[in-house]
Parts: sequence; structure tokens; C-alpha cells
Amino acid sequence: MRTFGILLVCATALFAAACDQLQQVVGPQEYNGASLIVEVDAAAAVERDLESISERMANALRESGISYSGRGAGEGAARIRLADASESPRALETLASLTSNMTLTAQPDGLIEARYTEEYLSQQAEALTVATIPILERRLAPVRAAVAAHGAGRLIIRTNDPNIGGSVRWIISQEGRVTFNMVREVSPDRVSAGLLPPRSQLAQPYFQGTFAEVVDSRPSFTGENIANVSPSTDVHTGEFVLSFELDDEGKRIFCRITRDHVGERFAVLLDGKVLTAPRINEAICGGTGQISGNFTAESANELAIMMRAGALPAPLRIIEERAPDASAP
Repeated sequence: MRTFGILLVCATALFAAACDQLQQVVGPQEYNGASLIVEVDAAAAVERDLESISERMANALRESGISYSGRGAGEGAARIRLADASESPRALETLASLTSNMTLTAQPDGLIEARYTEEYLSQQAEALTVATIPILERRLAPVRAAVAAHGAGRLIIRTNDPNIGGSVRWIISQEGRVTFNMVREVSPDRVSAGLLPPRSQLAQPYFQGTFAEVVDSRPSFTGENIANVSPSTDVHTGEFVLSFELDDEGKRIFCRITRDHVGERFAVLLDGKVLTAPRINEAICGGTGQISGNFTAESANELAIMMRAGALPAPLRIIEERAPDASAP
């Protein structure tokens, strides 16, 4: 009954301090092995959002007939530079609806910056921490580890194992962001010289034995629409693969993308690194597919678990590792 009361209060509070205070009163429930304290990197998640906001700002200005000479994100701001600084008042009016929870400023040289308010950043850090817990719980279920809030922006991972194994660290280190990005066919000489097409990037291989690829910076499809993933073997080659199923929306989007790009290649990226880059031979409209990539049975299973659990909303950093309590029964 006491344990049920603790869980009820923690679920209702949805705040790290409440759970920590209760744990200090009643002590650890059953995990007396090693533990890790990790920190949610909210700043990295915000920077990623700012890049997306910068792109939306550019699209809005373009639709309004306002020219700009460059855009980007950094130092806590989404930025766009107008070709004509006298257009600043109209640009600010156009961008106002895209930048809720943000402050917009315009410089005399035509640079417009959008920054999140401090109140929103604080709320976002708390929300990211709360959202991370169920994802880690699903990922760590096979190794019987428990996850709990441990103060503002931090989590504690407990096990009954006296050692935190490499698999646990690997699970924590992976954001698990799966994207499908169209490949840009660029000669090796131009890649070596850093001459990449606009709005493209060089994605490094995830495993040894695969190759770096020049891909669109903006993904055509993301893992948010993957409903299920399971490890399997290819019936023709016998290699380990990841078989995936898409939800209804994903099936429709994936069908359109593959139909429009028959004959081209697209890369499947995990956390920005290339798993595989096959050629699209025909439209894929059945809602299922396979991802290959030099998998072993173990790596295919680990990746399937991680992809089913979903991507972390922000990267995690290991802050502290604690040895087992020698006095624990």
C-alpha cells in the first residue's frame, strides 16, 4: 500500500522534486545494484527546434514575397537576414504567428532573431525530463532497470546488477531519431573538397563497412510514423535486418515519396548516421519494409527495442555513476 501511494503521488505531481523527496523518506524500493544519474540536455533539443523554426521563418517570408539572404540557428536564436532591411516591419508582422513563446527582434542591418522566453525554456526543460522517463523505461525493460526523476532536469537509473553494463550506456547514448533522407549524388572529388549542394549534409556511416552519403539536410520521412519494428532475417540473403510497419499516415506519406523518387536513392539515418542507402526501385505502398545495415543478431535486436520505444526528446549526459550500497540487504 505504501508503494502504491508513492506511485500515485509521483504520477500526479509530474515533477522531479516530489518523487525525490518521497524516495528519501521511504528509501529505495528494491534496486540495490549500481545506478547512473543522467542529465537531459534541454539546450540541444532547443537548438534543434530553432533550426526548424528558422526554416519555417524562411518559408513564411518567401510566401509573403520578402527576400532574405541567409538563415540559420545558433547561440539560442533562430536567425534570418533580410535582403532589404527596410522590409523589417512587414517581416516582423509576417513572422509573429510562427514565434509564439518567443521574442522577435530586428537589427538595423536586417537581421531578425527569434528567442524563446526564459519562462518557456524552464517549462520545456521540465517537460522534456518527464517525457524521457517512459521512453527509457521501455528501452531498459529487457535489462530490468528502473528510471525515476532525480531533481530538476535529471534522472536516476537503478539496477540490481552491481555493474552498469555497456548495453545500458549504449541505450542511454542513443537518441534514436530515425529519418529517411534523399541521397544527393555528388562526386567524391567534390565531397573531399567540401563542395556540397545547398541544403545538403555529409552523413557518416553508423556501422563500419557502410559508407558516408551526401543527403538532404531536411528528411523526407521520420520514424514518428513507424508503428512497429522487429529484428528478422532477409529471406534472400540471410542477413539480419529490421522489419518495420508504418501507421496509416506513414503508409500514405511513404507511398507518395517512393512513387515520386523511383530510381533515386534514399538513406536511412539513425541519429544522423547512415544505416543503409538503397535505391528506390518501385513505389512502396504496402506500409512495410526492411532496413539493412551490417547488423548482428544482437545489434538488430537492440535497435529494434530502441526504435519501438521511440526517440528521446533530448540527448542524455551521464553525470554520475554510483556503486552498489554495501549495507543494503
